[in-house]
Amino acid sequence: MAELETVMAVLAPLPLLAALAYTGWLRNRRHDGEPPRTIYQVAYLAGGPDRVSDTAVAGAVERRAARIDSSGVLRRTSARPADPFVLAVADTLPKVRAARVREPLRASEPMRSLRTELLARGLVVPEGRPRRAWRAAAFAQLGLVVLGSAVLVRTVVVSGQPVVLAGIALAVAMTAFVVTVRLERVHRAVWTTKAGERALSRAGDDPHLVTGAMGAVALGGIEAYPDRRSARLLTLTV
Repeated sequence: MAELETVMAVLAPLPLLAALAYTGWLRNRRHDGEPPRTIYQVAYLAGGPDRVSDTAVAGAVERRAARIDSSGVLRRTSARPADPFVLAVADTLPKVRAARVREPLRASEPMRSLRTELLARGLVVPEGRPRRAWRAAAFAQLGLVVLGSAVLVRTVVVSGQPVVLAGIALAVAMTAFVVTVRLERVHRAVWTTKAGERALSRAGDDPHLVTGAMGAVALGGIEAYPDRRSARLLTLTV
C-alpha cells in the first residue's frame, strides 16, 4: 500500500504540470523577427478578432464609409473603401450597431487570412489548443482525485494503516484539479506567443503604424475612440 500511496503522491500534480509545460511550449513558437505590418495585426495581437472588428468600424467611420446616427446605429455611405476590413464592415450595414458587426467579421475572409499570417509568423498560438490542453488536464486530474479517494478509503478501511501519505496525495490531487479547472475557464480573446507580446509592445511605440482613431481603438478597444460622443454611441448595444 505504501508504494501505491507514493505513486499517487507523485502522479497527483502531473496533469497540471504537463498542461503548463505544453502551453508554455506553444507560446515559445519560432518568430520571423518582423514587427506587425498593419494596424489590423496590431489589433489582433491586442484583443483578437473582436478588436480587429472594432478597429475596422473605427476605420469605416474615420474614412466616412459609415456614419453613426444619434441612436448608435451605423449606416453605410456612398463611399466604396479599398480596405478589405472596412469594406467588410460596410457590407454588414445599413442598420446595425458596432457590436453586431463582430460576428460576420469573425468568419470573413480577411479575418481568416489575417490569422493565418499571424500563425505563420509565430505571433499567435493555434486557436483552441490551450483550452483543449487544460480540459484534458482537468479530466486527468479528476481521475486522480477519484483514484486518490479510493486509495484513502482502502488505506483506512481495509489495511487500517496511517493515512498521512494517502491524505497528502489526495489533497495535492484536489488542489491541482481546482487550479486546472480555473485555468481552463480563463477566457482570452487571443493567445499570443511571447514573440507576439514583444511585437505588440514595439508596435505600440510606432507612430507611423498606430495612429488616428484606428490606432487608438486597436490598442484600447472601441471605448478608446478619440471622439467622446462617437465612442459613447459606438459602445451602445441596446
